[in-house]
Amino acid sequence: MAMAAWGVTRADVPRMSATMIWLPSPFIFKKGTSLNACFPADLRRHAALPPYMAELGRNCQSAAGMGEPRSGQGSRHSENFLLFLTTWLRGDLNQTESFVVRPAPVGIDWQTKNVVRVPFGVRSMNMPLLSNQIITDWQPHYPKLWGNQSLRLSHSLADSPLFTDAALAALIDRSPREAYHVNYSQKTPGNPPKRREGEIKDISGAEVLEVIRNGNIWVNLTAPAKTDPAYGDLLDSLYAEFEERVPGFKSYKRNLTILISSPNVSVKYHSDVPGQSLWQVRGTKKVYVYPAQAPFISQPALEKLILGQLRETDMPFEPWFDDFAQVYDLEAGQMLHWPLNGPHRVVNHGMLNVSFTTEHWTDDLRKHYAVNYANGVLRDKLGAKKLSQQVTGLSYMAKLGLAGAVKFSPLNPQKKKVYNVDFRVDPSAPEGVRDIEAYAFEK
Repeated sequence: MAMAAWGVTRADVPRMSATMIWLPSPFIFKKGTSLNACFPADLRRHAALPPYMAELGRNCQSAAGMGEPRSGQGSRHSENFLLFLTTWLRGDLNQTESFVVRPAPVGIDWQTKNVVRVPFGVRSMNMPLLSNQIITDWQPHYPKLWGNQSLRLSHSLADSPLFTDAALAALIDRSPREAYHVNYSQKTPGNPPKRREGEIKDISGAEVLEVIRNGNIWVNLTAPAKTDPAYGDLLDSLYAEFEERVPGFKSYKRNLTILISSPNVSVKYHSDVPGQSLWQVRGTKKVYVYPAQAPFISQPALEKLILGQLRETDMPFEPWFDDFAQVYDLEAGQMLHWPLNGPHRVVNHGMLNVSFTTEHWTDDLRKHYAVNYANGVLRDKLGAKKLSQQVTGLSYMAKLGLAGAVKFSPLNPQKKKVYNVDFRVDPSAPEGVRDIEAYAFEK
């Protein structure tokens, strides 16, 4: 069948080789469309529309290797695939701002008219090497650095429709109180003073974005994957890629958090408990990463952080710490991964910034967590001073047992965090912040 029946020729499709057209990954699709809308009107008028596309419309979710569809969603996957395919072939991908990301490394074989799934890193010898990966500059020696050294990488998500104004505004509109934080801090050189906690009420997500763009706040969306499964799909794609590339790396309890920041806002010096990466999507920022050792993070401070006795942003900081920091100007399309518990702080540059963090656990990270948890209990309850952080041997096994016994008992010092809310986001107020009578909420 001549592809002219589609209104395109081989010359119109830059990703086409002799027999294969590659569909970009992350896969882009639109939710909730009808089957009739899957084909633009000019394509529906073609009497020679390939009949095998109707078969794809019925069976695409399995033919494309998407796995078992969720309950009631099989036809939606099929329709979304067709909509994406026809839109992409016509070159209208730049007009699809309502699309969202979903992983699917697939292609179409134009000789057999089949949709085929291509395993990671596998391609026919006569096909051009067209990366369908999120990380675009991975090097063979990076597995030796992963988790041991700070590593800046390039990624392909800077133009993802998941992070447009429209997508972010919709996400803000749909996020419940427990799924976001909005913060304010005075603009001061160096490590900023203590931040304030606020609320979003009676304004739209689009209005919140305008306040961020012109004010002095940042919004932290802590559970986007629960609000929109597309963000969960993205998270799974990211970690699938790293697990494929880093031998022995197997992650679980993963999370993605979106950060939307006003120009020049600074984030305090802090450390995170799980494995952590920062992905820059829009704007630029300066990131200071400090050694994950004393005096930049003391053993007692790490233990208190794990036990919930110290907020991550209340860690001790001295200005001279900067002399020992690795400093990165992180641009859109770059990400940064650093060693476990590595302290860091962020200074956003003079534009609206959009980034997201990913966090994860591995068996090895859980071992370190258990040892530091047990050490914190021993230091707090028994006044112990010199405590080993080894994750092997009899002492480790004893601490693992202690951590498990305490964590799942009434003795567990970890409690829900209490947040004191004292401002509301207000487009008419200076810096977008209006003081309100303080109240507390916990999560």
